[in-house]
Amino acid sequence: MALLVVGVMACGADLPPDLRYATPRATLGTLFEAWGVDARTAADVEARKARGRGFHLSDPASFRGCFADWEQPADEALAGYVFGVLAPAKDALRVVPGAERTLVFAEDAPPVVLRRDEGGWRIVLGESVPASTRRHLGEAARELETERAP
Repeated sequence: MALLVVGVMACGADLPPDLRYATPRATLGTLFEAWGVDARTAADVEARKARGRGFHLSDPASFRGCFADWEQPADEALAGYVFGVLAPAKDALRVVPGAERTLVFAEDAPPVVLRRDEGGWRIVLGESVPASTRRHLGEAARELETERAP
């Protein structure tokens, strides 16, 4: 069996696609599942958010895999912003598909952009988080780093 696997890999055979990111909707489902809100209604998510109760990230690797341009620790806040926009509207998201780029609209928020890459569909933080929000969250992350520095 091991020889078969090595032989297939040596022949350059394509690996099967990661189904977690195979379509834009699959990526959104993976995002929600990683935070444990996939089985919750949008109303439940909103109510929990309004009460100041958070959610537990149960699958950090899958969550991070949802994003195309997560490159530095501060991007975690940008990813959290995207989750915060999408999760409360998850039952009413409007998905506008495209061949290489898909837009996801949540009520009263700028669109979240997904792009297709070699591994599937990923959310593009640089196009999904407004510039003013990126600046604000970046400043907050730098301040936090400064406070933690010895």
